[in-house]
Amino acid sequence: MDDHINQSLYADSIKEATKVEFLASSKELFLYAVSLYNSMMWGRKIDRENLRNKKRSKKIGRTSKV
Repeated sequence: MDDHINQSLYADSIKEATKVEFLASSKELFLYAVSLYNSMMWGRKIDRENLRNKKRSKKIGRTSKV
């Protein structure tokens, strides 16, 4: 796992977590913010994989038509 933290994305996750009304403590806020951050990082990873797969399928599609 990559130990590098995207500071900007983490700051965004904290900002969004502070908007949630059902969090009762600072620990809950922290855990919620970390969960948001991890979800955003996972989404970025999936987007990169989907883009890579799309490029591969286009490349395979072009060679099979020749």
